[in-house]
Amino acid sequence: MNINDFYNEIARLNDPNSLKLLIQNVLKNYCINQTITTQYIKSFTDLVVESIANISGNTNDIDILRKLITSIGLIARYSPYINSFKSYLDRVINDILLVTLRSFNNVTDYDSVEIRALYVETIRSYTLILQAYNDQMDKYTKPVIESLTKHFDSGLFPVIVQSEIEQYSITSILELVAVLIQTSPTLILDNFNLLQYIINVFINLDIEKFTPIFDEIVNVIGHYLQMFIYVPFESLEQTPSTQKKKHPNARDEESDDDDDEDQDDETQTLTAEQRQEQLKIKRSELSNYKKPSIQQSIQLLQKVTSSPNHPKKESCIILMGIISSYSLIHHYCECQPVVEIVFNHFSDRFNEQDEHLKLVINCLAYVFSNTPRELEIVQQYLPVFFNKVTLYFTNIKNHSKENPTNKSLRTALAASREIVSHAISKMLLLFDCFFEYADEFISFAYVLAEPMVLSNFLYALLFQLESSTSNEQRQQFDQVYLPKVMKPLLSQLSSKYQSSTKLSSSILKSLNNISTFGEMYIKDYYNDIIDLVETVLKCSWQTFIPYSIDSISILSKITIKGECSQVQLEKIWRIFGLILTDRIVSNEDGIDFDLVNRSKFIVLEEISSYLESVVNGTCASSKTCAPKPEQLATLYRYLLANIGCVEVTFDSDLYLRMSQLTVLNSLLKYSEKVVVAAAVQSNDVSKDIDSSIHSVVAELILLSNMDDEEQQDTLMDHFIDIVNSSNFTSYKVILERLF
Repeated sequence: MNINDFYNEIARLNDPNSLKLLIQNVLKNYCINQTITTQYIKSFTDLVVESIANISGNTNDIDILRKLITSIGLIARYSPYINSFKSYLDRVINDILLVTLRSFNNVTDYDSVEIRALYVETIRSYTLILQAYNDQMDKYTKPVIESLTKHFDSGLFPVIVQSEIEQYSITSILELVAVLIQTSPTLILDNFNLLQYIINVFINLDIEKFTPIFDEIVNVIGHYLQMFIYVPFESLEQTPSTQKKKHPNARDEESDDDDDEDQDDETQTLTAEQRQEQLKIKRSELSNYKKPSIQQSIQLLQKVTSSPNHPKKESCIILMGIISSYSLIHHYCECQPVVEIVFNHFSDRFNEQDEHLKLVINCLAYVFSNTPRELEIVQQYLPVFFNKVTLYFTNIKNHSKENPTNKSLRTALAASREIVSHAISKMLLLFDCFFEYADEFISFAYVLAEPMVLSNFLYALLFQLESSTSNEQRQQFDQVYLPKVMKPLLSQLSSKYQSSTKLSSSILKSLNNISTFGEMYIKDYYNDIIDLVETVLKCSWQTFIPYSIDSISILSKITIKGECSQVQLEKIWRIFGLILTDRIVSNEDGIDFDLVNRSKFIVLEEISSYLESVVNGTCASSKTCAPKPEQLATLYRYLLANIGCVEVTFDSDLYLRMSQLTVLNSLLKYSEKVVVAAAVQSNDVSKDIDSSIHSVVAELILLSNMDDEEQQDTLMDHFIDIVNSSNFTSYKVILERLF
């Protein structure tokens, strides 16, 4: 089909689906290779540019141009050769789309409906191009947004939706914004006018008449406000084949899923204090951007709650939670009117025994994950929701006990336990004064039976103790509450680690959490913890694999932050040595050695942290105990048996090798400062340095022969970092010569 026939066919068609089929047919049957496709796109682009230049004042010309611009977006979407369209990307954006958005400002010359339809198709085409070429588009997006938002002021895009074209207009703008939030979030933050328009449309929207648009705006505004909070909200909606998923606002590309997992790992490992600091950082980083005011936040909430049916939708519940989190972080001390609307609404839902309460409780967990604890309104509502959530679970538990054969009740109980545990855990990290609820909580905690909640309970008590002078409370903590947490956890781990992986993993995470903030309070339990962890890890590879990471972290915190004894330190180093030398996990079939390498990597990271903390004088136990010389010798033998001897092949090997090099450097620093200071002959350290350099030279030879350039560059960068951080002149000089 020649280009003129193609043009005539486009002009003839009025149905969008027919136009789409035409484009797909031409690209499939006529654009049979990249050269032909490139030429075809060039000819079509020239034709559209010519049409714009020769356009007259009649409606038919505008209508044909609209179809041509629609075709441009479809070609970008369906072109089988991405580089063919990319070659003309600059001309398409600047000479067609931007010219169109800027050329028909005087709507009195044309039918305003036709002009609006033309602009809408221009926006839709740009959105399709943006999806296909997002990494190339930032330089075009800003002028496109500026050209579009000028029409908001002209009245061409009204904020009151009534006609079909107005529905189509706002839907197209919502699609553009949704894509931009994913591809160019900074540009969205820089151009609040786009969101201002969407908010105004939402506030003026007839919900019952335009429910689909209402739902779309709820998702887009929620997605936008997610950029201003720290912990993103997640949905409870599930299918039998899927687990908990991101709120529709969240991105869903595969690469972004990995990013989300990384962020989840990060937020889970932060202490409560670090989380609070992240909220301050978020507020500071985004302080200069124009964003929704308190009044706009209130208007959004009033709109969401104005319909009797919509607030029950999970998307609306989540949006309310996001708005309150946004206000807590960014309106901060002025957030009270916003927070009161949300919290009072949620509180009323408990009073009504709403069937959607699980959605509200899940939402509360994320609100409290984004809440600055120092705000008075937070402390005012925490006891309210604590009581309501615990009562909710207690009622479900009692109902299940009264009907033990009811399978659906047991399923509901299990699901509610997870939701309630999440919410209660986040609340406990915010309470300023929790001792008055401690006895009540202990009774409830045994009903809930969730280890992580118990660890956060101890955190809540310790937070209050830090600012309290009450000896009575300290005695209660030491003699009553700490034993009531630690003894059941250790007992359950001892009896369940072989039969219940999920429970045992949760217990170890709980103990890991406790050792993060309460290491000095659990010294009486060190022996039990160390012995039990060793038993768990040495039992079999089936117990080693799921438990090793948290177990290693617990032992490391005891050595670095806790004041452990010499005997305890030696036990921990012995366990670390067994892991590194594969004497815990033998070479059995079915073992995932990537996971074994990860465990070794963690051990090496923790050993390096310990050695560096001793050298820097920040290790709590270094004044009373130290690794035995034979344990240091074992570590040296392990390092020198791998560095320069075993070639790196897989990524897990690469990161393990990097850690081995880091530990070698830390060990040399430790030997120079600690061992020499202890009157050990200095020529031992010199021998260690010589042996280390020999191994490093051998490693560099292996590195130079690596096939994977990315791995090679990563390892070389790590070498350079180590050399720059080394204190050993001879070590640095020789390595620098090699480089």
